[in-house]
Amino acid sequence: MTLLGIDVGGTKVAGIAMTEAGEVLHRSWREHRIRSSDGLLDEIARTADELRDALAAAGQPMPERLGLGIASWLTPDASTIAWAAHFRIRDFPVRDAVSARVGLPVVVDNDGNAHGLGEHRFGAGRGAQSLLLVSLGTGVGGALVVGGQALRGAHGFAGELGHVTVVEDGPLCSCETHGCLEAFAGGQALARVGMRIAAARELAGGMPVTAKHLVDAALAGDPASIGAVGDAGIAIAAALRRMLPAFDPEIVVLGGSVGMAAQSILLPIIEQELDALAPLQSVPQPRRIVPAALGRWSTAIGSASLALP
Repeated sequence: MTLLGIDVGGTKVAGIAMTEAGEVLHRSWREHRIRSSDGLLDEIARTADELRDALAAAGQPMPERLGLGIASWLTPDASTIAWAAHFRIRDFPVRDAVSARVGLPVVVDNDGNAHGLGEHRFGAGRGAQSLLLVSLGTGVGGALVVGGQALRGAHGFAGELGHVTVVEDGPLCSCETHGCLEAFAGGQALARVGMRIAAARELAGGMPVTAKHLVDAALAGDPASIGAVGDAGIAIAAALRRMLPAFDPEIVVLGGSVGMAAQSILLPIIEQELDALAPLQSVPQPRRIVPAALGRWSTAIGSASLALP
């Protein structure tokens, strides 16, 4: 069976065609500026068509199902976008609309859960009974995978690590409250910090500063940029101090485009903070905190795995 997996993040659409054994046959990637439900459907259909064309050109079987991971909060049955802050879409029946547009059965989950499932089934978490994902991209996603299934919770919001409060009176987050991890460690938050740092502005060359510019400046040794990325690591550790005692995962995976780019700075700081400040200090707590193994395709791979029969 051939499956399609499409990952619609805050600024990009990534798609793959994959066998049910996990072999990736074809890939598609591009930036987007989705700001409506019509725009969302257009981008998903365009990606699906590109992948179908690639399969046809290679003489490979056409896809039978599509899995969609999307940066949004979904209703408990994962059929409808309750709110997608990055796209300004609310109350949209995404599962049925995409199915009608592409002519395939569709399974949907948020991009954090899809990312976590991809790493659990095919990546850094393979073989682990439980996994906690921290994914730094445009925002901060997360997932808790237990026994091969993403924990969704009563309202579909479980695993939303990006919206764990780390500072009660902290900056305003995209979810319209204050002090969430995303407001400190998400790509948009880091871009705002980068605007105040000369080395990041210099790398931007007159264009808007992004998280990538800040991370690149940090990796090049700029002290102010290192400090800013380090502050994100401290915020991640603060969120983990709240999550680890509650769920006790076997492995924690750091992923997302920003997380992967900045892992050499973030991982030591997270470990240092947890060594010093983690709860239950008197109890042995072996931790495995590792980078994601599937790179920028992990959410698309996990999305395809959603569609496995």
